[in-house]
Amino acid sequence: MTTPVPAVTELPGKPRRPRRSATLVTGSVLTGLVALLALISAVWLPYDPEDTSGGRLAPPG
Repeated sequence: MTTPVPAVTELPGKPRRPRRSATLVTGSVLTGLVALLALISAVWLPYDPEDTSGGRLAPPG
């Protein structure tokens, strides 16, 4: 006859937090950083993106 082994239970006062993968966190941080830089550059840069000179884009000749 074998003695039943009690099941492992978690501590009642501590809720279990799901693990986040390092890849998810790294990707989220990098995506957020790129989005933040894009928003800042739209305000910070002194040049108008719509004000381009056609002569500079023309081929030589």
